[in-house]
This record gives sequence, structure tokens and C-alpha cells, in this order.
Amino acid sequence: MSIAKAIRVLIALQAVWLISTAWAAEFAQAERDVSFSRDCRRQDAKLSSFFGDIIHPGASFFHLGSFKALMHRDGLDRALWLIPIKCLPYEDIDGLRQAARGNPLAVGALTIAYGHADADILPGSYVLLYDGLRVRFVDAHDYIHNKFDVTLEPAPLDGILDPNLGTVTGTAFSQANITPEGELELYLQLSSDSGDPLMDESGFVKLLMMISIPGISTDDDSPYRELAVAPEED
Repeated sequence: MSIAKAIRVLIALQAVWLISTAWAAEFAQAERDVSFSRDCRRQDAKLSSFFGDIIHPGASFFHLGSFKALMHRDGLDRALWLIPIKCLPYEDIDGLRQAARGNPLAVGALTIAYGHADADILPGSYVLLYDGLRVRFVDAHDYIHNKFDVTLEPAPLDGILDPNLGTVTGTAFSQANITPEGELELYLQLSSDSGDPLMDESGFVKLLMMISIPGISTDDDSPYRELAVAPEED
């Protein structure tokens, strides 16, 4: 078999494999190794710079606790990426709600790499601002694209996270999770005014904020796009 023919066969097999997996979203997370940690610190700095004064002073994003899912939309695998704020300097739910009223607080960021059924949810990056009742999707120009009701409660000790993200009570910082049902979950770590994470007898104290957006993490039924192949050399 010639090299050119072997390449064509390989491409065909790959296409069959891609089509067979086109409707299965990928929720497995990357291993948290040294290289990943270094990339996370760089991405945290870029995201904070991107949103600038929209996030409150002292707040910082935490890619190490982020959750990235891959959805199949319009013929390609595209990312849905939820990044939490590292921690919030409040002792309980009431303290957070009270502080957010009249002065919305950043609780995370969301990057969407595909269109959605809701015309107000466009591809792009948004900071998630909590106003005590709802979460606003705000872009880098401070434009509010949408508002969603949220559920806020003490984080359950047995909250389900990807193993690479650690456990709810076993890590000192916020964690994020995305479910196939379209739930965006932020496990928000509470801290003292000086930034020390709060703990109790069960471990690190977090609140669970849930934003339900049905369909946002569902694959569509589009076939994979045919990618251009370089012509054979003479």
C-alpha cells in the first residue's frame, strides 16, 4: 500500500470514529499537573485583565477549580467552560446576599464557544455577577446579556465533582461543575476578610450556587464537518 493510500484510509477511519462519537458530550477533566497549574495561573491573569473593573476589587478567578465540557455543535466540538471566583470574603449565605444587593458581585466566568437556543446567549466570555437574587451574564463592555434565577444553599458534603477537581470539603478554594442536564454549579469557598478559607468540623466551608440553563450542555445532531485535506504531492 502506498503512503498516500494509507493516509486516505487513516482519514476515512478517523471520520467514521468521529461520526460515531458526534453525539456524546465530553465531561472528563484534564489532570491537574504542574503544566496545567502553570497554564491556569496565566489564564487567571488574562481573564482578570479582560474583565477589568467589572469584577470587584480583590476578586480573582480560579482556573484550577474550573470545569470544561466539550459539546458537539454545528459540526465541531466546542467548549463550555465555567470558572469560579477563588473565594468570597463572607461568613454565610446571608452575608453574601446582603453584600450583593445593590452591588453585584462576581462569582465566576463562563466561556461559550457556540450559539444557543436563547438568542441572548451568544458565543463569548462572560463574567457572572450575583445581585442577591439572580446572576447576570455581563460581557467585557459591561453589557448585560441575560439574567438567570439561581439557587443558593450550603454546599452538600457529598457534592459530586470530577475526581480531578478534588472534593467539595477537601479543597480550600472554589470549584465548578457542569452537568449534562444544563446545570452550572459553583461551589463557592467562603473566607475571612483577610482571605483565609473558612473551615468547620467537616472541612472547607462552601456555598453551592446553581444556574439552570436547559440545553446549554446538550449536543446537536449535526454531522462532523469535513476538514480540508492537503492535495497529494506529484
